[in-house]
Amino acid sequence: MFDTTYVSPFPVTAGTDDYPSCRFGQTIANPATNLDFVNGVTSCIHLEYDTTYFWLTYDVKANATLGNFLDADLRGSAVGGTAGTCPSPGGTGISVTPNPGGFSIAGASLIDAPYCIGTYTIGTSRTNGSYTNNDYITHVILNGANGTAINTTTGAKNDNTGLPSSLACLVFNGGPGCDFTVHPPDYELWSPVLGRTAVLTQGTGYSVQVRAGTWPSNNDIAVFIDYNHDGDFGDAGEKLGQVSLPGLGIGNIPFTVPAAGYLGKTRMRVREVTGNSNIDPCSLESFGEIEDFTITLSPNCPSGIKLWLGNTTDWNDPGNWCNGVPAITDNAFIDRAQVFPPAGTPTRPYFHPVIKSGIVANARNLTISSLDTIVVDAPTPSVNSLKVAKDLTNNGKLLVTNSYSNNLVFGNGTIVNNIYTPFKSQSTDARTQIIYSAAELAAAGMLANDNISGLEFSLVFKGSINAFNGFTVSYALVPFSQHANNVPYAGSLKTVYGPTAFTTIFPGVNTVNLNSPIVWDGTSSLLIQYCFDNTMNIGSNDDRIAITQTTGIKSTLILSSTSNAAPGCAMVPGAGVTDNFFAGLSSYRPNFTFLLDRPYGKAIIKVQEDWINNGVFVAGFSRVVMDSSIAQTISGSQVTTFNELELNKSVNTQTVTMLKRIIVDSSLVLSQGLLLMNGFNITMNNPSASTGNLIAPQGPFARTNGYLISEKELSTVIWKSINSLTGYRVIPFGSNVGAPNYIPFSFNHKSGNIGNVTISTYSAPNNLPFPSVVTHLNNTIIPPANNAASTVDRFWLVQKTGSTAVADIVFRFANSERPVGMSAFNQGKAQPFRTTSNTNSWIRLITPHTSSTYTQTYGSSAAPAFDSVRVVNWDWPTLPQSPAPYTDPAGAIGNSHPWVVTLNTAPCGYNYSSSGILVSVTNVTNETCAGFANGSINISVSGGSAPYTYLWSNGSVTQNQSNLSAGTYTVTVTDSNGATATTSATVNVSNQLPSALGAMSGPACNLSWN
Repeated sequence: MFDTTYVSPFPVTAGTDDYPSCRFGQTIANPATNLDFVNGVTSCIHLEYDTTYFWLTYDVKANATLGNFLDADLRGSAVGGTAGTCPSPGGTGISVTPNPGGFSIAGASLIDAPYCIGTYTIGTSRTNGSYTNNDYITHVILNGANGTAINTTTGAKNDNTGLPSSLACLVFNGGPGCDFTVHPPDYELWSPVLGRTAVLTQGTGYSVQVRAGTWPSNNDIAVFIDYNHDGDFGDAGEKLGQVSLPGLGIGNIPFTVPAAGYLGKTRMRVREVTGNSNIDPCSLESFGEIEDFTITLSPNCPSGIKLWLGNTTDWNDPGNWCNGVPAITDNAFIDRAQVFPPAGTPTRPYFHPVIKSGIVANARNLTISSLDTIVVDAPTPSVNSLKVAKDLTNNGKLLVTNSYSNNLVFGNGTIVNNIYTPFKSQSTDARTQIIYSAAELAAAGMLANDNISGLEFSLVFKGSINAFNGFTVSYALVPFSQHANNVPYAGSLKTVYGPTAFTTIFPGVNTVNLNSPIVWDGTSSLLIQYCFDNTMNIGSNDDRIAITQTTGIKSTLILSSTSNAAPGCAMVPGAGVTDNFFAGLSSYRPNFTFLLDRPYGKAIIKVQEDWINNGVFVAGFSRVVMDSSIAQTISGSQVTTFNELELNKSVNTQTVTMLKRIIVDSSLVLSQGLLLMNGFNITMNNPSASTGNLIAPQGPFARTNGYLISEKELSTVIWKSINSLTGYRVIPFGSNVGAPNYIPFSFNHKSGNIGNVTISTYSAPNNLPFPSVVTHLNNTIIPPANNAASTVDRFWLVQKTGSTAVADIVFRFANSERPVGMSAFNQGKAQPFRTTSNTNSWIRLITPHTSSTYTQTYGSSAAPAFDSVRVVNWDWPTLPQSPAPYTDPAGAIGNSHPWVVTLNTAPCGYNYSSSGILVSVTNVTNETCAGFANGSINISVSGGSAPYTYLWSNGSVTQNQSNLSAGTYTVTVTDSNGATATTSATVNVSNQLPSALGAMSGPACNLSWN
């Protein structure tokens, strides 16, 4: 199977295990099955810090099974460890399919049938030797199932839209395109692109139309299909028929596909032979040509379903589906067992579906079997990569690719030349410009917007003894594919590395990790420039790189000087400057390897009924959107980890119900609708602070018009790994399902390590049911009295895992949950509380509070749906051990235990703003007597971003107010970012006029009455 040997270029310095010469695996003759080197000592090889290359060599025998693939997959690797850790730790080897077998890696080499190719002594032209006249096939038309067709009616138009540029007829014919072929071989195998391939359903009749060339008579054309894919066209029924046509005549050959037999890709041959009434598919003839096509034989599937056949990986290829590519009204099944019953063991090559860039994959219901995988590999995805009108049921694997990296080798030649290197140690300065054409970049697998993050090269000889100073790498995207002369490209170049001192190494691989990537646009050629600027030469010989000849293309220009005449990066031809053009070596290019990274756009997966995950979902960079007007669920036997999850329902009272806990790596977006947690938890792995504002927060939890409904003690949000990342954070809870009020829980983490934060909340009419650790709500008076009637009808269970955190916490609740009498003048306060002989301590907001540690403010928010109580500088204090006879231990207050909000009589109005602005009334002076207008109000402002502006209800714009008459005054404070906060204060009259004339006491007032 394979046999490779690696020999380290480094000397043995510390024994035989230090730099071993290793053979990885053994030669395996006639393997009977897939081989997976995952376990056992043969799967391990210890690599050193150098780059190691592996080769696999296959010897395909004449009796090899047709349809098998030559492929290999790196299953895993581990860094560090000793020989005792071999094989690599569990979990490091990951296959791209849940069950290997029956899957061939994209890009693998197919062991295809060795089809014969009939030959001609003259070919397509009887006259003039042009091979563009007379004896050829003008067109072939075959309309297959599901809208597929072979159609070569381009004729003299030479319209080769959709054909790969590497197609032989395009390369060799130089203009006429693929309407006929060069002599020899007078043969063309058409690539199976759209319009050049067809799907044929078993048991169904079709007709293939052929048209002759310009020779006036006896243009005989036969059509063959290799129905059993055995590499010949000689079996019964494989010759569909033959017609004899005049010049440019048209003939139709009807045929019916056998009702049973081989399924998958096979070959159709159309052969023209002048004057032959019984054409053989492989014989030697005088005049004519052969055109071969790939067709797909498909089963006759039941109506109403679309079944994946897996002939290639392309979701959008009709040949991969029974009954054609599914629409939004079709039930689609990815189920290998239905294609290869009963166990799903393939009898031919079988590929999993891949949703590519620009493709929208649709289905009514989509089911992925336990044997199958769907891959979304779309660097530039459509608006919706996958849309399912009802249920998406994943029993296998749904994989969203979010990264791709590869090493693209440009040049493997072994020529060595002292002239041809960017590292000319014998020169003081050098400038090298290498061009890579757009065609060869695309052929290497690059896509538009791909990033080249680094460059690698190896020396075959090192002459430098010092660094190349001012070494710089820059690039430009250019419209030309070669140098016209020895004058370097003078347009704008973008520097991506240096200038810096660069020292080459030998032996080994030199890596240039670019400071910023080279970004390819997908259409231009790429010019990369290397230059340096030394004051003297740094070696008696140059650093040499092996080179490859780019035949007929002047791909490389190298300028150098030994006179230090000008900076290397600005060097142009002139006195003292040499170049490689004089030696005729401009078509030789040094071997470089590009380190490729591919950026990916966000893949959108829309589900309009239920998400059912019984398998593996690898979210990559994706957003799963639940968007419909009906009730939806998130369920399955497996926990789903989303990258982003969005609710975008038709109205804000429509629901998505969790039937399984979920994990979110990036963001939970509540555009519209209710996410019912239903007793399950949500883990948020993104520790970032919230942005936006309180009503419409952005960040890990984002909201426009949606609600997160906890409403159960166990419906917890677990915000992971906040640790020491301070900042303001919002969880957008709603109060209920029927008519939700927005009651966000927010906290401003100010200092210390808060660890993970866990919060759940639920409404408790009349404060029942209690949370599991609460038995009663007693006041602090003696004897204790039940305080339930004076508390907010809502509990919060808040927990953190860190030990040193200080935070401001805001509890919000619906107006309907507020007890009668609670207001800005009768507000809630915080107090530690622990029940007797109960190790579960908890917090309630009550009067009197015990110390300034638990200060807080209360007020109505600008949004009328909720009210709030804010606990300032909460540091999760620890209560001391209770004295005898009680057994209460010391414990931190507020971790994993509930809060309640209750009444207090200390007035202090407060309206919380997401910006963190806090407005406090510091002093109120009453009007001495009515009409004196000598009252005053002083306020203090903190938080937000100074400077602040002030607007009072009496029109004043100063911070503090004086000369006030009795009344209530409201001030709105705005910071430099536009955030606002509001508070009110009341000025009373200290000495009122009596209601009846009588004795008076108190300060003298200038009063008069009749």
